Amino acid sequence: MQHKSDWALVLANLVALLKPGGAIQWCENDTSRASRYALRGGPRGADQGGDPKLTTPTPSCPTINDLPSANAFTRSYNTLLGDFPARVEAMVYGIENLEALFADPQIGNLAGVFHDAYSTDATPALRRNYTLMGVEAIITLMEGAFGGHVAGQDLEVWRRELVEEVGRGVYVRMTCCNFVGWKKV
Repeated sequence: MQHKSDWALVLANLVALLKPGGAIQWCENDTSRASRYALRGGPRGADQGGDPKLTTPTPSCPTINDLPSANAFTRSYNTLLGDFPARVEAMVYGIENLEALFADPQIGNLAGVFHDAYSTDATPALRRNYTLMGVEAIITLMEGAFGGHVAGQDLEVWRRELVEEVGRGVYVRMTCCNFVGWKKV
């Protein structure tokens, strides 16, 4: 959503399309609780085509922020957060208020409202796919805002760099929230 007010407007329009007794399930990535930095996945040793730095779980191991992979993810987030503070604020507003908007008699007026949340790193098999979806979201946002280049770098090169790092086991944790409510009969 571009603006805080968009959440109520979109919800009210969706509710208008529902038949009495119909349900809405709204799924959102909670950007306020997503990891702002890439995390190490593993283990993937050099014999598995991985980077040995990513797989050595000892205190002497460089942190993820010392690795080139983290630079691409951190650079992506910093670019988005730095250039879109109002959009990020609007996204966070929605996550923090969507349950109340569902129940609000002037907006959703839905019954049986509840929410559930899950972390994308709870199931290691999901980490890669969720991170790849995040890569596409990041690149798409930057394409819309900046065209094909950001700070002199081609976004296709940036995309390939991020995807390569995901292939080495780097992932980003996201919290997905499901909001549910039923239109009153």
